[in-house]
Amino acid sequence: MTSQLSEALEARVEVAATVDWSALTVQSQDATSRLVFDSLGVASAGRYAPGVDAAIGALAGVVGPGDVQVPWIDMTLPVTDAAMALSWLIHAWDFDDTHDAGVLHTAALAVAAAYATAVKESASGQRFLEGTVAGVETVARISLALGFQRGVIRSSGLACLGAAAAASRVLGLSPGQTRSALALATPFAMSPTSRQVLVDGGETKRLQPGFGVRDGVTCAYLAKAGISGPQGWFSGEFGLGALAQDEAAALAGLVYQGWEIDHLSIKPYPSCRFTHASILGALSMRGAGISAEEIEKIEISVPAGQSHATVARPWARRSTPLNDRQFSIPWMVAAAITHGRADLSVVAGQSVMDAGIEALARRVSVRQDIEPDDSGITPVRILVRNRDGSEQATVIQSAPGSASHPLGWQPMTEKVTGCLRAAGLAAERAENTAERLQAAVRQLGKGSITEAFVPVLATAPEPAADHRQPVAG
Repeated sequence: MTSQLSEALEARVEVAATVDWSALTVQSQDATSRLVFDSLGVASAGRYAPGVDAAIGALAGVVGPGDVQVPWIDMTLPVTDAAMALSWLIHAWDFDDTHDAGVLHTAALAVAAAYATAVKESASGQRFLEGTVAGVETVARISLALGFQRGVIRSSGLACLGAAAAASRVLGLSPGQTRSALALATPFAMSPTSRQVLVDGGETKRLQPGFGVRDGVTCAYLAKAGISGPQGWFSGEFGLGALAQDEAAALAGLVYQGWEIDHLSIKPYPSCRFTHASILGALSMRGAGISAEEIEKIEISVPAGQSHATVARPWARRSTPLNDRQFSIPWMVAAAITHGRADLSVVAGQSVMDAGIEALARRVSVRQDIEPDDSGITPVRILVRNRDGSEQATVIQSAPGSASHPLGWQPMTEKVTGCLRAAGLAAERAENTAERLQAAVRQLGKGSITEAFVPVLATAPEPAADHRQPVAG
């Protein structure tokens, strides 16, 4: 590895370690607040995703109570385990943010680590926000530098590094101490087996990043205590930088100015980000009048490359109903056309076993034959052939929720309200809670996290109905 690449990475670590909330642009502050609002909002429904409540219960039984309240749950855990549990809640429905170019989720890493550490330390809301920015910046830059790695889900493979950076900033560690935290976290990074969960469709896909978050927070506290890791954690012979396949591209990912928090996408649909452009196309065609009953087949063209490989497969049941559908363009498109929406009530309700949706999904073919744009997600072309011989077509040039076409505060509030209703809150209370959460988030830079923010994340009641059938927002 060249000294130029190593120096670029060191510079990015120092920038993340010294982020100052008051010096950020209004745009970056707003992007951070929206990420916190979205991620903690979707966390409200997280325990009702398959396997998550049982996992949190098992965790509590092993580690016992602690001094950090887990949002939306009547439970306290030690700081590292609270960070892991919150990561699980945020990532539970695959409804959390994405960094499209870096191909990873960030809030389940950065927000989870920063929040738990801030509550443990009774830190200011400003320091929590700075930790969030530092975690996003670090994990996104490293992901851009390393690029695609066979077998690795980057949200899992880089979780420990993002969490270490986030917790380090909340703790007020120096750049040198932050480097120590990252060096200590490196052995937990980039497992080439993490992607197997997508192949098999296991529920643990939602849990994997949390283990890295726990380790990353632990490493930050070790660094605070004076423990250091290998100096060549990135630049050494066996450092992470050795994984970079294109040094010029890696350098480009590290040196450009700005904050990665500005480039995040907030999901409008609870499914893999690489299904979103196809869903938008399906909904727009449904709005133009097509109906499931009239369709003979649907042909979809998406960008070539590894990112779409899993979601572009022909529809088939492979493992768990939720995973199969969230990671399938054919099923998500069929559900969107059938219902005219693609929200949590569709993905998590009885629709997951709808024979009519499955039949339509089998008539959807997806080809990876388009050159991707800079996002890697678009363009996407959809052609619908009807039984009467007529055809309709559309092209989606930008995925919804991206930084260039962001969700506004109102659509985000509606999304969070839907998640709160899925957690069992009545409609009016869910709406009021979402509005209170939004107001509290937007004031975080001015107050204490424990006094002005944590109380808003009250325990959600047990749902009156089967939690596998959320109510539409």
